[in-house]
Amino acid sequence: MSRLLSKANCLALLPLLIALLFGGSPIKYAKPKLSDYGFFEGHMANHNPVPGVIPYDVSAKLFSDYALKSRFIALPKGQQLVYQKDGTFNFPQESVLIKTFYYSANFRNSDQDSQLIETRLLINTQEGWLGFPYVWNSEQTEAYLEIAGKRLSVSFVDPAGQSINFEYSVPNFNQCKGCHVNQNRMIPIGPKVRLLNHDFDYDDGKMNQLEKWSMLGMISGLPSISSLPYTPDYNDIESGSIEERARALIDINCAHCHRLGAPG
Repeated sequence: MSRLLSKANCLALLPLLIALLFGGSPIKYAKPKLSDYGFFEGHMANHNPVPGVIPYDVSAKLFSDYALKSRFIALPKGQQLVYQKDGTFNFPQESVLIKTFYYSANFRNSDQDSQLIETRLLINTQEGWLGFPYVWNSEQTEAYLEIAGKRLSVSFVDPAGQSINFEYSVPNFNQCKGCHVNQNRMIPIGPKVRLLNHDFDYDDGKMNQLEKWSMLGMISGLPSISSLPYTPDYNDIESGSIEERARALIDINCAHCHRLGAPG
């Protein structure tokens, strides 16, 4: 089995090895440790963002083996997102999207400790968007770059009280493209206007995310918030009709692969 896994990993990383040999290394854009970026202050596991690193959430979420997620965006100083008519954004170079995957020890009791598994960075470089996985250590003090991915044992108690134990797979560098490639280029999936057009509970109170980002000077060219589309939370029966929520589930979980120009 170990030989098969080793062979599979080598095949998955073949494009990266070719890039290393003939085209330079995309790893030059990544730092060895998550703390090297300076996104968070204080105890790393608490994810207290420094000024300029903004937490956000999406209304419809990609299902990832029941993992919970924390999301942040960091723009280069003085730069803005540019609103596009198709409801996406043009991101300036050096923009970073940060997403941490974690599990509560007991989903019936949110006060119990959580286990941070990995933090994925999507960085807009001179070569386009590149994805880098960082795996958290057992002490939950640091996350380290794992370009080849990793398999980790995860245990938790689900909302029904059942003990769940399984092997979690952290994607390797090349596997990020399995979801994020369209028309032969890497693109973000989550931060679209329709998925951001809802309230977020900031430290200073609830506010529409797009309104907040505009107030912070993060977006240029954004139309009136009331004129923009909204994707409901497919788990919330109050947020939309069953048809709207079904479309939301399919959009965030399937469309990035099953559309023209995508891997699926």
